[in-house]
Amino acid sequence: VGEIILIDNSANSKILTIPKLIHILEGKNTYVNPAWNKGVELSKYDKLLILNDDIILSPYTIEHMCNIIEYDDIALVTATDYKHTHTSEQIKDLEKQNHEIDILDAPDFACFLISNETYEKIGEFDEGLYPAYFEDNDYCYRIILSGLKCIRSQNSAFYHYGSQTQNSGERV
Repeated sequence: VGEIILIDNSANSKILTIPKLIHILEGKNTYVNPAWNKGVELSKYDKLLILNDDIILSPYTIEHMCNIIEYDDIALVTATDYKHTHTSEQIKDLEKQNHEIDILDAPDFACFLISNETYEKIGEFDEGLYPAYFEDNDYCYRIILSGLKCIRSQNSAFYHYGSQTQNSGERV
């Protein structure tokens, strides 16, 4: 891990001190797309793993995603939410999976890997899609229109608790 960029949209946050962490306190909910754009723009690295704050990754998730994004025509890789087939504890101990990769039919941007090259070619995440929802479909569609692919890796498992920010009581 080269760096961790935390765009903190909570109004009640404490400053975290973790090695390699860049903690950006927004002080208010700036919503998904502006936070993603800011994270990409601040990053010094070519590959960016963007995660929701309410997921657990399997031990092999990042490795699988990094391998897939190296293919020439793949612009973005999402992991697969195993919430409906595994518990959060089972995800932590999940064995290495060997499923085929599949072309994305429904993007799941709770956990996705993108390159700076893709971001520069496709452009920013559309901040007009406010406050959230459909930003993933929009970006994936723009990737497809450019002739590239969005891929969901079934080998890249995660467990998504889902809508934790939305259901936290903060106004969205």
